[in-house]
Amino acid sequence: MAFVGVERAVRQILQDDADVFALVGARVNPAKAEQGPATPYVVYQMIANEHHEMFGGSAGLANALIQISGFSTSKSEVLDLREKVRLALQGQTSVVTVGADTFDVRSIHLEGDRDIDDDPRDGSDAAIYGWAMDFRVGYPEPVP
Repeated sequence: MAFVGVERAVRQILQDDADVFALVGARVNPAKAEQGPATPYVVYQMIANEHHEMFGGSAGLANALIQISGFSTSKSEVLDLREKVRLALQGQTSVVTVGADTFDVRSIHLEGDRDIDDDPRDGSDAAIYGWAMDFRVGYPEPVP
């Protein structure tokens, strides 16, 4: 069985959520959106990863800080997306299936959120509204 990374697990949770999927479909991408994407869309990236240690070595537990950002040309749509993403992730504990592999999500906690701006991608003056949320994801990891 292949190792499913924490970012892929978070992406799968978002794509499996009916409310999030109804707004963005498959437009959940790592780090950056494709050039000129349809809106709304979501991007995600790992900001940091903390590996817990004990006196004898690895504790087998890690906490990743994952940033999720959403964008739309509609302020009301981007706010709706923000709430749907929060509800899909905050407090989540589950075993996530990605293809034939699984990933054990022990906890997801929202650490903070904020509004952000994004420049128009098509050279126009059309506003793109956005937000970013930082989630702490706890999970077991293989011990060396």
